[in-house]
Amino acid sequence: MQRRSAIDVAVMKEIVRQVPALRGVVYAMIDGQYAQALDQAAQVTPDVVPRETGAYVPASSVEEIRSKKTDLEARAQAGLPVSITAAIAADFSGRTAPAREDTLVVAHLNADRRDINSLIHDRLSGAGVTQNEQVITVLDPVRVRHNALRSLTGWVPQAGNTALINREYWTVGATDREAGVVRLTHADGREKLISPFENSTEDVQLYRPRDIRVSEGDRMRFTRSDAERGYTGNSFWSVAALEADSMTLRSPDGHQTRRLDLRDPADRHTDLGYAVTAYGAQGASARYVITLEGTEGGRKVMASKESAYVTLSRSKEHVQTYTDNRDGWLAELAQHKGDGTAHDYLQEGEDRAALAAEGILSWAKPLGSVAAGRALLKSHGLDPGTSQGVFVPATRRQPEPGVGFALWDTNGNPAGLAIFSLTQDERGGLAFSGAHRQTGREDARFAGLQQSRNGEVRVADSLPAGLELARDYPASGVIVRLAGDDLPHNLSRVTGADNLIDEATVSAQAAKMAPPETAVIPVLQDPEAVAKQEAEKLAALLIENTPQAEKTDPATLDRVFTLLKDEMGGQDTEVAALAAILSREQRTAQQRLDRDIASVAGPSQGKQAERQPEARAEADTPPATRLRQVERDIVKEKSLED
Repeated sequence: MQRRSAIDVAVMKEIVRQVPALRGVVYAMIDGQYAQALDQAAQVTPDVVPRETGAYVPASSVEEIRSKKTDLEARAQAGLPVSITAAIAADFSGRTAPAREDTLVVAHLNADRRDINSLIHDRLSGAGVTQNEQVITVLDPVRVRHNALRSLTGWVPQAGNTALINREYWTVGATDREAGVVRLTHADGREKLISPFENSTEDVQLYRPRDIRVSEGDRMRFTRSDAERGYTGNSFWSVAALEADSMTLRSPDGHQTRRLDLRDPADRHTDLGYAVTAYGAQGASARYVITLEGTEGGRKVMASKESAYVTLSRSKEHVQTYTDNRDGWLAELAQHKGDGTAHDYLQEGEDRAALAAEGILSWAKPLGSVAAGRALLKSHGLDPGTSQGVFVPATRRQPEPGVGFALWDTNGNPAGLAIFSLTQDERGGLAFSGAHRQTGREDARFAGLQQSRNGEVRVADSLPAGLELARDYPASGVIVRLAGDDLPHNLSRVTGADNLIDEATVSAQAAKMAPPETAVIPVLQDPEAVAKQEAEKLAALLIENTPQAEKTDPATLDRVFTLLKDEMGGQDTEVAALAAILSREQRTAQQRLDRDIASVAGPSQGKQAERQPEARAEADTPPATRLRQVERDIVKEKSLED
């Protein structure tokens, strides 16, 4: 994924958890040097761990205990623990109490984990370290396949197990195939019948009851989180008090306690906590770690570099490794590839081609290191110190030599190789033929031609153009774009600089970033408004050219109105507007005349004249105008009545 991503990757390389003597183990695991990691772990001897007098001490920090009969007999005769789990239990139990508190045992299989926990309990109980042993029932999670409980067949093997449904615990009973239901029984005696269809709408968690021996002083672990009860999964506690139907746990710091009702299924999500699986150990750390690695039975399936890294990197001062087959386990780690991503499967062919390109680049020589390459650089005026080309000699499959350039994808990641064929020119020298072949991923479209020394990068769309840029700008980085019109996101990965000098691309990007031109939307005027404007222009022209004495003559205005009506084609809207304007102009002229008369006749006659304008105006209004006014008044009255 990192090879395909455009995001730069920061790697945390400093190891701070382990003491200096163990840091080499972690570094070796990261580098895939698993045998070296074991050798370095063995250099820290087991005697660094505090132990009780006469306790079992392994001969080395990497102990191989095979299950062969001859090996078991030899260990029994020597007074050593026979099985590998017994050796782990003896190692843990023989440590001092503070050392036991600081020791974490890691096993990959639940079967090994349970066996180790039981053996450690027996040893501590036999030595008097723990007291008041009781048998309690715990619940182990049952893994079922997805949708397995959607049918009666999936419920058959669950008979006797405990089902958690809607925060209630039920015991799974028999299945009735004829009725298509499963019988569940509650601790209080209630019964419940469910069908696979009902189960499709309910969340069911299954657990298998298991009896274990527990004593006061044992280390316990919650196997399920329950926020309401204050239980945190994978948290460690010690047994402070134990009775027939209750158990009191104390936190490691001694400040918290939890009282569990052993009759309540909700309080049965516990187990002995001396050994955990690699999954449970993730994120944990301890001064001392004991780990079980191997290839026998299911251990081989669990052997992976990821799980091995977890187990070998949890300790701070010492890690004790027990294995049933050292060489076999190392071989499994070496060939284990881990789980692939969707990209890994879908682009497997492209990745293979990219790896082939990396292989060619690894053995091909820089142009400046071979005579033919130096001659080629000189003929094109290129700088050997900044050229990124490599000389690819002829092979049986490719009889022509070539010049290779690393290809990069859009994210600026190595993606392949382009090899440009070379031919002999007229003078006997080498020249580019123009043809090229490439291998790698589909998105391998950019060839790095020249390293940058001045922080600038220039882009060409063909090899000849790129060679010209490299010659004309020897200090600038040069990229040849083999397809498309874009650029890698991380130019600095290709040429060591990111200051782009590419006029075509800059112009194209500027055009994309420029705000769109605002379209001019034409303003469509109302036809009546247009007619009114035209009528006003004609009326203004008429009034301007009409003598003042004739402006108040109704006959003159009627005659002009008729002429203008014919001139305008008889359009109703324009005619009506024109009539209104002429009428207004006539009234304005009459008002001016009345004011003139009033100024000459005096105040009394002037007031009388002021009372007569409306009657005079109505009498002087042209017939056509009065008719239209009457029609408008009728329409207005009709509208008011409605």
